[in-house]
Amino acid sequence: MPNPVEVLEALRHAVRDDGVVVIMDEAVADRFAPDGDDLERIMYGYSLLVCLPDSLSTPGSAATGTVMRPAVLDGYARHAGFSGTEVLPIEGFAAFRFTRLVR
Repeated sequence: MPNPVEVLEALRHAVRDDGVVVIMDEAVADRFAPDGDDLERIMYGYSLLVCLPDSLSTPGSAATGTVMRPAVLDGYARHAGFSGTEVLPIEGFAAFRFTRLVR
């Protein structure tokens, strides 16, 4: 997604004040480590070969790629007008993480 802040801002405006916005994203590690697990390695491969080049083809892109750490999503959410994020305790959903954007 080339413009994540703008998309999150549009979601914030589209959802009622008592509504909920949940983002499903790849469950990569919270921080980069050179000895990442298999999920981390495959997501970096997708990011470098598919998602990042696709995103960079859009002028002005944020160039996030596939590997978006929770802190990056939190920063995007705050720039879009949310007060923060909360990773939801949902287990057993393959390689995905669910994050609620806090108003």
